[in-house]
Amino acid sequence: MKKLYVIIDQQYNASYRAVQAGHAVAEYLLQENEWKNQTLIYVTAKDLERETFNLERKGLKVIPFREPDVGNEITTIACYADEKLMKKYELN
Repeated sequence: MKKLYVIIDQQYNASYRAVQAGHAVAEYLLQENEWKNQTLIYVTAKDLERETFNLERKGLKVIPFREPDVGNEITTIACYADEKLMKKYELN
C-alpha cells in the first residue's frame, strides 16, 4: 500500500520541521492528485538533494519544497511510495 512520505531535513528543530512538513504536503497536493488524504508519514534525512536523486532514480515522483527563508534550499520532499522503498528512513 502506498503512503505519502514527507522527508524532512534533520538539521532543523522539531517546530521548524513541522512547518516545513506542512509546506511539503501543500506543495504535493498542488502538483499531484494521487494521495486522497490517506496515510501520511514523516521521516528525516541528512542530504535532501541526494535523497531526491536516489528516489527519482528508483522511479518515484518526488516533490521538493524549497524554503525562501533559507536560501531556497530543499527543506522537505514529498513522495507517494510503497513502504518497502522507504524503510531506511528514520521516523520523525
